[in-house]
Amino acid sequence: MGNTTTKDVGNFQAGVGKVDADMSLIGAWIFAVILVILALVFASQAFVARKPSDCMDDDQREKCQHKSKQWGFLFALILIPLAVFIVWYAKWWKHEVYTNRTAAQIGGTMAEANWINQAMHPNN
Repeated sequence: MGNTTTKDVGNFQAGVGKVDADMSLIGAWIFAVILVILALVFASQAFVARKPSDCMDDDQREKCQHKSKQWGFLFALILIPLAVFIVWYAKWWKHEVYTNRTAAQIGGTMAEANWINQAMHPNN
């Protein structure tokens, strides 16, 4: 084994940080697509007329005959800006890691610490 200098260790940590930033961006895009799909599905349900959820009794026949739209489902649209923010943040972090060596080293160290924590505590 040759001489390992602190510069070599720093370069390795920076490399790990860059790979982790790339993987985080891919994960952010996947998560964002899932959030947007969920938001659109829930928002589309706001326009479907339904019976009230407490229509189990036969004595509430009058109430159960009127269907109404569930406008509360439109609150799911808040997931779309959340998805945009998640992708924006991951892109910002990737840019930061690729332009700032210290940020890349910190990101690499944090990624390795997270991997070790997950290996030690797989149920968490």
